[in-house]
Amino acid sequence: MDSFFEKIGMPNVLSIAYPYGQFNAKIVNEALVQGYKLGFTINPGFVYQNSSPMTLNRMVIMPGKSLSKFKAMLSGRGYR
Repeated sequence: MDSFFEKIGMPNVLSIAYPYGQFNAKIVNEALVQGYKLGFTINPGFVYQNSSPMTLNRMVIMPGKSLSKFKAMLSGRGYR
């Protein structure tokens, strides 16, 4: 059976951003059943090679963040 996206001529979507960042084991399992390969939370932090692909952290960059503060975030200093 074709996915919704395939039916409208789009490539199949492989990742999901959980609505409002909310997820639990049931939601993650259903996303896997539906064919998603990556799941994005709103949990702050880095993604590492051994991070769970279905519960990936994010770094939120708000408007007005200076380049120096952005660099500090990426280096692990001054996150938030």
